Amino acid sequence: MPTALLRCDGGPNLGIGHVMRCRALAAAFREQGWTSAFAMTQASAKLFSSDDPIIVDHGVSGAAATRIAMIERDAGCLVIDHYGLDAEFERQVANAGALILAIDDLANRRHDCDLLVDTNPARTAADYAAYAAGTQLLLGARYALLRPEFAELRRAPADIVRGAPRRLLAVLGGADPDNVSALVLGAVPQLRTAGLEVTLIVGGANPRQVELVGRGRALGADVLCDPPNAVALMAGADIAISGAGTTCLEFACLGIPAVALILADNQRSVAKALADTGTARVLDATRSLESRELADIVVALAAAQDARRRMSEAGQALIDGKGAARVAAEAVRLHALRNLKQCL
Repeated sequence: MPTALLRCDGGPNLGIGHVMRCRALAAAFREQGWTSAFAMTQASAKLFSSDDPIIVDHGVSGAAATRIAMIERDAGCLVIDHYGLDAEFERQVANAGALILAIDDLANRRHDCDLLVDTNPARTAADYAAYAAGTQLLLGARYALLRPEFAELRRAPADIVRGAPRRLLAVLGGADPDNVSALVLGAVPQLRTAGLEVTLIVGGANPRQVELVGRGRALGADVLCDPPNAVALMAGADIAISGAGTTCLEFACLGIPAVALILADNQRSVAKALADTGTARVLDATRSLESRELADIVVALAAAQDARRRMSEAGQALIDGKGAARVAAEAVRLHALRNLKQCL
């Protein structure tokens, strides 16, 4: 059976979004009857040992090892989710014979691939006209790369927003290099006064885990480090604080009203789309955002039941949680079509 080989990296500075998207896509390929394998640098592999990755060099210099892995694993598709890799890398691995699938969310670099996926809800083909000519594009929230548990755990908006919210869950990514978690913890006294129980999930790549757990305990908040039941915790929340990236799309799929924080410039276009569709309230954490301002927004949202219901409905209308399955199915279809043409 063919293998989907996924080239991605993650860590304290990179975050873990690329790895999480690839894990979701790997699961979707396995549902299609394929196997999956990861290719990472040594630094990334130390943090994601559960993936038992193939070790490759950083950047374009890792193309040779990636190509060898593709041949040895009978790769039917190479998935590339990496800001540091572009058309040059894609051309160097193309002669291994696999379908090349690139995941992007910046639309700022050239690609030479068979499929390109960008899950930004506002993305259009015009954004890639200068970067991916002749490439099949899978664009928009319809292709959001979420694990299947998110679709499975969706509740009806009427159930989510019934009564006053009690459980607030904050998720600021796997690494949180700018320590926005501390900003959230600073809002805890005001949030607790408003009747909210606060839980903060800290990712496995966050170097401040011990510090955050201690501060959370002192303030009366639960701080959980990389919990195994994170998706269930998200599904059980009444209201959320998250980064304005993949995590916010996950909350949208679940129908959980969220305040989305822009944590990096590459989240701005997604944040705008979330705000425009009424899916989330957006705040810019790259400026001088204060804990009190964040708490004021959350408390106001908690008191606005109709607004929360509209956000829940908008989120579930935008993201149905089946994007990874759609992407994998299209890649498998193209792989089969390519093999058929070679046999004729």
